[in-house]
Amino acid sequence: MAEYLIGMDVGGTSIKWSLYAREGAEVADAPLAKGSIPTGKGKQGFPESVREGVLAALNKAKPHTVIAVGLCTPGRFLPPDFEVVAPNTAHNLCPPNARHELDNAPLKQMLRDVMPDNLPLYADNDAVVQMLGLLSSKAIDRQID
Repeated sequence: MAEYLIGMDVGGTSIKWSLYAREGAEVADAPLAKGSIPTGKGKQGFPESVREGVLAALNKAKPHTVIAVGLCTPGRFLPPDFEVVAPNTAHNLCPPNARHELDNAPLKQMLRDVMPDNLPLYADNDAVVQMLGLLSSKAIDRQID
């Protein structure tokens, strides 16, 4: 039975999601389904919009076959546990009248708390996720050889 992964890219105005098949250790190059929803704002609106995107992707997969969600988001995460958002780094996820609402917030835990069916969520800063994707890319392997 195929398993699926949901990838999400968070922007200040929209959250784009894609559903990918996984066979063994290989993830398909092309998504099976894609979608986009508006980005909710603040401590309540943002996590709920992520949940809405996950539910939309789940509707495109066979029941109980999605094994994880990967999400890249604005906001730099602070050591030691890289769970808390650094001040002034996630203001585009906040309402205009509360630009610092997510400063020092445990954003990753807030997002994990809204995952349907306790789906595992892996979240990080968008630049970190881009670099990890580049480093693990098949294309980079071909350039090095």
